[in-house]
Amino acid sequence: MDPKISKTIVFILAAGQSKRFGVCKQVSIINGRPMIHWVIDAVSELNLETFVVTGANADQLKSSLTKYKSLHICLNNNYKLGISSSIILAAQKALSLKSNLLLTFADIPFVTASDYQKIMTAGERGETIFSNFTNTIGPPVFFINKDLKHLLDLKGDQGAKIKFLSAKSINIENAARDIDYKTNFFN
Repeated sequence: MDPKISKTIVFILAAGQSKRFGVCKQVSIINGRPMIHWVIDAVSELNLETFVVTGANADQLKSSLTKYKSLHICLNNNYKLGISSSIILAAQKALSLKSNLLLTFADIPFVTASDYQKIMTAGERGETIFSNFTNTIGPPVFFINKDLKHLLDLKGDQGAKIKFLSAKSINIENAARDIDYKTNFFN
């Protein structure tokens, strides 16, 4: 890792429209708490500056986050352009702060604080690290600062893995349980 880049920030992407889910899934209740709270609480154990990207349902999300005083909320006005617009926003912020980036999604509430720490530890060795699960790679992802520039030209619903198909990864099985449909609550 670049010795000049010692800071890492966290971005939780929550700007999606929840079309497949049918309602604002980020605030849907799982085990007594809004889904996004599980993610925020897990990453907060890292004691890093944390941002949530909102877009669709921004007001509803923002009102559910009032208890998190140190959380930064970033509005993505371009959320209809797809997930790439939120990834670009996160990459731009990390670049401007000369930081590494831990990127995660609001709809993977089963990823634990120890899972996030495992990714951080691997990434702090100086490489971008993806999670791997069920024969694929995806979030959470630790991006070293010098790799962030590769995210700036993503388009539409392209995720970051399209740019990092040969990236290193570590097993995070909890990341396989993302919530895209209401039926995912029961699986």
